[in-house]
Amino acid sequence: MGIAGGAVVVSMLIVVGGRGRSIHRGVPKGRSINDLFVIVLSDEEEEEAEEEEEEEEEEEEEEEEERKKKKKKKKKKKKKKKKKKKKKKKKKQYTSAAGGVIVFTGLGPTTGILVPEE
Repeated sequence: MGIAGGAVVVSMLIVVGGRGRSIHRGVPKGRSINDLFVIVLSDEEEEEAEEEEEEEEEEEEEEEEERKKKKKKKKKKKKKKKKKKKKKKKKKQYTSAAGGVIVFTGLGPTTGILVPEE
């Protein structure tokens, strides 16, 4: 039959070894394809193997969901930025001919108050 013909037969059956995984999931650790031996399991054993596979798949899905949630949390943390403080502009003072100081109020370029010097 050869390796190719044997693979077709093996893929239909459950490989005994490791944790009862089917052949399409890969060869169990520490074994080569030549070392595998195949047994047709009874209905009860087959159901147990299927349940184990389903539980493993559920656990993998839960782990993936947890990883996704952690990634989302990390992204949210990165979005927060510190606000820069605005520097306050000092009001310009000009000495007037009348002997006082003109302080510009900021309402317009020419709006100012004449403050007499003491």
